[in-house]
Amino acid sequence: MQAGRLDRRVMIEQVSLANDTFGDPVETWSVLDTVWADVKPVRGIEPFAGEQFQAKADTKFRLRYRANLDATMRLRYRGDLYSIVSILELGRQEGLEILAFARGV
Repeated sequence: MQAGRLDRRVMIEQVSLANDTFGDPVETWSVLDTVWADVKPVRGIEPFAGEQFQAKADTKFRLRYRANLDATMRLRYRGDLYSIVSILELGRQEGLEILAFARGV
């Protein structure tokens, strides 16, 4: 993995459960880490469903290998949130390739 291509800052966020004032469980997101990544848009589509356009952007993130990343987490890049669809190991723990879909804020 070439360090020069990792030129974008991406936040990795993880979910945890907390209780609100009534004792009901509420999802909260916290930043696990901020990492350098190579970000590449794969494609963008705007399907028409239910009389509304629903934009969805596929994006590929490449970053250095880390063992504590899974698909329950999400990425934040330039203010947008990305749901992780798949995580592929590059080489022998040289890096990770993450396919994610933009969710908006």
